Amino acid sequence: MRHTLGLLLLFMFLLGTTLAPAGAALLPDLFTHWAEGEVRQLVKIDAITGYPDGTFRPQAPITRAEFSTVLFKALEYAAAKDQSLVDIEGHWAQNQIASLVVHGLISPRDYDYHFNPDQPITREEIAKMIARAVTPADIPVVAPLDLPFLDSPDINPLFLESVAHAYSLNFIGGYPDHTFKPRGTSTRAESAVMVVRMLHYLGRIADEEHLYLEELSSFSTQYNPREINRSHNLELAAMTLDNTILAPGEVFSFNRTVGPRTVARGYREALIIIGGRFQPGLGGGICQVSSTLYNAALLAGLSMAERHNHSLAIPYLPPGRDATIAYGSQDLRFKNHMEHPLYIKTFISPGRLTFNFYGHRKYQQHIELSQVTDQVLPFRTERIADPSLRPGQEIVRVAGANGYIARSFRTFYDDQGQVIKREQLTRDYYHPLNRLVYFGPPPKAVEEKENPRPQGEQ
Repeated sequence: MRHTLGLLLLFMFLLGTTLAPAGAALLPDLFTHWAEGEVRQLVKIDAITGYPDGTFRPQAPITRAEFSTVLFKALEYAAAKDQSLVDIEGHWAQNQIASLVVHGLISPRDYDYHFNPDQPITREEIAKMIARAVTPADIPVVAPLDLPFLDSPDINPLFLESVAHAYSLNFIGGYPDHTFKPRGTSTRAESAVMVVRMLHYLGRIADEEHLYLEELSSFSTQYNPREINRSHNLELAAMTLDNTILAPGEVFSFNRTVGPRTVARGYREALIIIGGRFQPGLGGGICQVSSTLYNAALLAGLSMAERHNHSLAIPYLPPGRDATIAYGSQDLRFKNHMEHPLYIKTFISPGRLTFNFYGHRKYQQHIELSQVTDQVLPFRTERIADPSLRPGQEIVRVAGANGYIARSFRTFYDDQGQVIKREQLTRDYYHPLNRLVYFGPPPKAVEEKENPRPQGEQ
């Protein structure tokens, strides 16, 4: 079945909520973010998750309650009860916060016994919590207090020793301007990095467990944005595929995912192929979406369960590289044979459609696609009389196009550029499209029609 990122999160859970495994590593606003690896490590151990719309919002602030829940889950603490903080009673994170108090990570006196759990947490507060996670409060800390930050004097004296300890363990760092911003609000990305560094120190997670989603493939085709209806259909279908997640073992179906092409669903008339001719039809342009996706899937190393070529050659791809679809009869289907989910992302710019496949980096491969035309099938010219035309007038209504017999191939290379294997994908037949020339009647026929001969008596 098709999943979108928003459907993976069933409730309005914030950080600390367990995420469904199939979508756990699929937070699109983390792609290429500097903290992506650390965030995905915490996702893997169910310490953090995203929002109901499938995003993580790495630059958003994180509250004291949210961060407490992250630590609670990351350190695998048990729920606890504590009444030292007078304002957490009935709060959704009450037991998690109380557990951190019991373990000494939160000192009620630092907050005058009012934790304000929904207040954004500061960087110095985080530093103190993670420092106490590795060194209990009753054990003396030996760390130089002369920190290298220009704003070190701004650190709250209650937090200075813990900030120095966290810095000495490389849990925290400064900004490029040599400040720490101790009382500045921490972002969700920053907090994730600090927690991961602490967990590395404790031996809870290893560096090799980074779960970066890597680009497995990317493929683009060009289209004419001045063809308004066709471009509309293409973009509508393409964006329906955006954020598609394919679980391990799941078979993707283009028709099931995109759905029927109907007026009610926003599709318009544009040219389609019917009976070996280009004619107006609902949803024209959709086959360019399926063909672009087909090539991206092949470059990601996927195997096809179903694919059909057009009956005529199409202009946006060479013969052998297309994939036509017709709702209810012809589909594009491929299977995720990997042990991890696949993520499909759509990119549209004026005149350019791109599909990217993302997955676990161990499935990255160097793949190239190629095709060979075995035979060109020349088109013929058909001349058709059209009495509506003037005598001697000719109109070319179909320019004509050659047909082809073509084969397509996929080649796999190793890191040194040596061929690992080469496989034939398809052998396709494309009918020629005959040139149609319409001509008016000869002058004599017109004259006889206008001046008929007299009829004899009968």
